[in-house]
Order: sequence, then structure tokens, then C-alpha cells
Amino acid sequence: MFKIVFLSLALFTVTMSLSLPAFAQTPVDVTIRQIDKSQFPEVSLFISVEDPSSHVSSRLNSTGFTVVESGTSVDLVAQVTPLGEDSYANSISTVLTIDKSGSMEGIKIEDAKRAATAYTELMRANDQIAVLAFDDHVLTINDFTNDKDDLSSAISRIRADGQTAFFDAIDRGLRDLTPVSGRTLVIAMTDGKDNESSTDFMGTVQTAERLGIPIYTVALGNDAVTDGLFELANRTGGKYAFTPSSAELTKLYSEIARGVQSEYKLTYISPRPSHDGRSRDVIVTISDSGNVFESTKSYNPGGVIPTKFTEVSSDPKLSLRLPREWDSSEQAFLILLIVLGGLLISPRLISIKARSQNQQASDYMGLDKGDLSSPKPTPSRVRLAQEEEEPSDISDSEGREPRIRVIE
Repeated sequence: MFKIVFLSLALFTVTMSLSLPAFAQTPVDVTIRQIDKSQFPEVSLFISVEDPSSHVSSRLNSTGFTVVESGTSVDLVAQVTPLGEDSYANSISTVLTIDKSGSMEGIKIEDAKRAATAYTELMRANDQIAVLAFDDHVLTINDFTNDKDDLSSAISRIRADGQTAFFDAIDRGLRDLTPVSGRTLVIAMTDGKDNESSTDFMGTVQTAERLGIPIYTVALGNDAVTDGLFELANRTGGKYAFTPSSAELTKLYSEIARGVQSEYKLTYISPRPSHDGRSRDVIVTISDSGNVFESTKSYNPGGVIPTKFTEVSSDPKLSLRLPREWDSSEQAFLILLIVLGGLLISPRLISIKARSQNQQASDYMGLDKGDLSSPKPTPSRVRLAQEEEEPSDISDSEGREPRIRVIE
């Protein structure tokens, strides 16, 4: 009896597992890794679909994604393919920051250099990589290039010494990537705690979020501050990895390279093509056989004054709009500008009026208090003066009339 029940349960379990979609049995993680706004109002999303069974990702195309920006559904304007299938249209730019502090001396720095070199070997024809190393200071080992030999040679010359300016290195990497469009990322590895940077954790997070550049963090050994590295990666759209041994670094770096190259690029025209300085929420949804997977991320196009675009695309949403066609927030912004302009001009007008009043007051300062309508006569510049007589004529001075002298 027990065998019959056991066999029945086993058969039921197998039957149910076969009836379910394969991807429902394994976790599928959809994440917006980066939002490229460098060509705004054209916006590009880089989406990772971690699907161990490959049942969802193998069927994805332009119709498999739904994109909504700030409540408005948008149409994709380019074919959706993994980045790895077209390196010329989908280049990847990476900054590698390598910890070369004193604690990395020995086998750890050698393994770190091997891992960085392995990452460069997976670079495609149109990709580019820059290498930074940090101890007390941040050193540029190699500027952006796609020459694998140059990168390998530069990396091999790194030597361990000094303290740990971890956040300063990331900050430099973010700023180096600022003018670069397309898929960009910083890979930051350390075996310890920052003790030398002028930039702190929050400053680094804020810079990365403002620029929209993901940071991939790698913690080597138990001395690394794992909590902070996890949060740094999570908040910026990157990924966090930990390894107790430097021997695993090459595997981790290779996984990061292949993961980025397997991402999907979704391109659309923003339904709000104004550089208005306001944040927009983007939701990407994948629906397949009744299962829904989605990811949300925000971006800000920058700017303060709403810019009305002329015809920069065939999309009618980008044509010039009259003020009466602006939405309520844009109209309110215009009114605010007018009010601010009035406040800026008012002090000038008040100053001019005050000077005019002061001038009039000065003109009447000499008026007679009893008659304000007529000015008080100007004091005469003529005065009487009695000329002094010569001492010898004192006797003849009696009875002589005083003479008038004009004093200028």
C-alpha cells in the first residue's frame, strides 16, 4: 500500500512539472542595468535577463518587451538584440579600477592583474577599456583603447604599495565615462576598506546615480567591506560579487563580461522630450505564457528650463509645440520664470525711482518753509568790504564812504 501511494505521488509530481512552463520552474531576473540619456530625447535601456533555463530569453524580440515611461507606453524604434550580436552598434566602455594597496602584495595583485587581462581578452572589436589603479592616489594605467596588447602590457606593470583610495578611483572612473555614450560601467575591486579617499560612499553613489553609470563591485577576502560594496552596486544598477580567494577573480571578471554582452538594448523616444530637470520612472515588462517579469528604474534628462524641440525626428511628438499646448507643469514653470524676471527687474526700477525722488528733494532743500512753491533766492555773491587805508592817510579817512568790492 505504501509503495502504491509513493508511486502515485511521484507520478503526480512529474506530471505537474512537465505541464508547467520550463521558465516558471527556474527564477528569471529582469533588471534595467543602465539608462543611456546621452542622445535624449532618444533613450536607450540596457536590460539583463538572467534566465538559467534560457526558455524566456531564447524567445525574446521586440514584441517581448513593454516599456512605459511615467505612465505612458512607448514604442521601440530599433530591433531588440543582445549586445553581443553587434559590437559596432552596441559598443561597451569599461573602466577597470584595480586595488594596488600594500595589502594586495604577493599572489593577490598577480591574480588581480590576470583577472583584468582576462576581461580585456573578451573585449569585442568596437569596445574600449580604460585601466585605473589606486593606492594613496589614483593612477591612470591606460586610457580608453581597444588594443588588447597595450592593455595587457600596462596591467602587467602594476605593483602593490600604499593605502586604499577606493572611492576616489571609482569617482575618477565615473568622470572618465561621462562623455561616453552607449553601455558603460565601472568594475571596482578591493580587498579592504577605504582609508585615503577625499570622496566618501554617499558622494560616489550620488555621482553614479546622477550620471547613470552602473558600478560592479568585487570584494576580495574577508577584510573587504562587503555591506558597502553590495549597496554601492545595488543602488547604481551594477552587480556585487565576493570571493574569498584571488584565484576566483578571473572567473568573476569573465562572468561580468559575458553578462554585459548578453544584455538587451531597448531604444525609444521619450514622450516628454523636454530637458525639464524632472525625474522619469521607466518600467520594462516581459510577459510570456501568463508570467510577468518587470523592472523599474528612474532617470533625469537634466536641464532646468523646458526646451521645446524643433523637428529632430520623424516622430510628431518632437515637433515644436506652442505654449498653449504645454502641460500644466510647463505652463506653471513659464509663469514662475516671468515672476522671477519681475523680481529681478523690480529692484532696478525702485532704485531709479528713488534716485529721481532724491534729486527732486535736493532741489527743494533750500526752499522757504512758508512758501514751497517758489525757491528761496540764491545768496548773493556780492558783499560789502571796507578797504583798508594806508597808515599814512589815517587823518583823511574820516567822512569817507565805503567802497563796494565784488568777491568772486
